[in-house]
Amino acid sequence: MVEKFTIHGVLSVLLLSYAVSVNAIPINAHGGSHVTWNSIPFSFDGRYQQIYSSGFFSAGFITSLSFAPADSAIFSSDITIKLSNTTVDIGGLSSNLDENIASHQKTVMNEIAFTQSVTGGSPNDFSFVLDFSSSHFLYNPKHGNLLVDITLSNTSYTSDIFRMSRSDGNGLLSRAWDNTGHGEGSDSLGLRTNIGFVAVPEPSILALMSVGLIGLIGFARCKS
Repeated sequence: MVEKFTIHGVLSVLLLSYAVSVNAIPINAHGGSHVTWNSIPFSFDGRYQQIYSSGFFSAGFITSLSFAPADSAIFSSDITIKLSNTTVDIGGLSSNLDENIASHQKTVMNEIAFTQSVTGGSPNDFSFVLDFSSSHFLYNPKHGNLLVDITLSNTSYTSDIFRMSRSDGNGLLSRAWDNTGHGEGSDSLGLRTNIGFVAVPEPSILALMSVGLIGLIGFARCKS
């Protein structure tokens, strides 16, 4: 049975387990203080991208995105989230969204009728949570800025509109979109975000884990 798993895949699981237990560091990727509430993207069907400066991060696993809602509501949507590295600069996203993806893209969430009830009104209450801890993304800032790509369809909510806290970006965030409410566009603003993040172990620990895992697999093969 062990031979059916790749060393990389099993090591990734062990690495995440270790990192979560000793190294959890949530990232406050706010790009500045609250300026206003924004209806893009969660009030509409369509696609949305937001880029986060690599300077927010060390190497590690990204496990969730959390936003601060203005509106108390039950939100529902068919939602797909993909994460990737991009070499695009902050403020440089194209409204042709496919042009912004560079490398290492992974689908971390793909859920039909995702539903969440939130109480809104505070720009510092990041209660709208998109969790993908079971499908984490291994991010290395050396490969470029972080690009979040969100697709929404069959979107509904029990409030008149569903808005999130936005900052001016301040050279740390920017965004682009193509949705039913605003068409195509891009700017240098951004939704203030708390990012679930666990840093990877130091290289020495990683090397020891690799040696131990290879030895375990070798032992299992000898026993089979």
